[in-house]
Amino acid sequence: MQLTVLGCDGSWPGPGGACSSYLLQTPTAAVLVDMGTGSLANLQQHMAPRDLDAVILSHEHPDHCSDIHSLDVLLNKGPERRSGLPVYASSGIYEQTFPRWDSGSKFQWTVIENADELEIGDLYFTFSRTVHPPVTHALRVDHGDRTLVYTADTDDTWSMKSLGNNIDLALCEAATLANKEAPGHMNSIQAAQLALDAGASSLMLTHIRPGYDHELMRKEAELVFGGEVLLAETGVSYEI
Repeated sequence: MQLTVLGCDGSWPGPGGACSSYLLQTPTAAVLVDMGTGSLANLQQHMAPRDLDAVILSHEHPDHCSDIHSLDVLLNKGPERRSGLPVYASSGIYEQTFPRWDSGSKFQWTVIENADELEIGDLYFTFSRTVHPPVTHALRVDHGDRTLVYTADTDDTWSMKSLGNNIDLALCEAATLANKEAPGHMNSIQAAQLALDAGASSLMLTHIRPGYDHELMRKEAELVFGGEVLLAETGVSYEI
């Protein structure tokens, strides 16, 4: 299973950056998880959007879903058109993205609920509602004997254990340094503790707000987690 980071900035994109978006690919599936600001441009550097098997959207904040509207326009009006792309989304996203004055979406929308399970090609997804102001879902994705958990946005009162054990990589949002507060989000130490408690083998920090010292955040997390801590990098692919 290959994970390609299309955006990893938190809350807003920094200069030349993009917000949360992650492409999961196997020999038989290509699924895009979240489409934050700037992510559609980066997706096109890795694959043709019309070849996606599905899109999953964790919640309605623009830094996680804003580019789904642009993807809809591209597939309806671009040179390579497609209708009926499956979109699995937490409640509220469709209503925010396609208001009454809009022409509506040609996607096939399905609302995600807590504990839902989903099979897309050879990828198996399980969802868990997190602790964040709008309805938000973290996910676990299994491919063979490899497992990734993506927290989406949450505070540290949510438990990654709700998605089971044997986690190879925990992709955790860490909005700030340990001495900063961001209600509804985690800092570097909280993300590390969440992954440690769940027994994850590796931790990758993402959703870091622009302006913070990424390497310092990694070191803070490493002191708590004890194992490997990676920093998500836009445009980089990782084998899981």
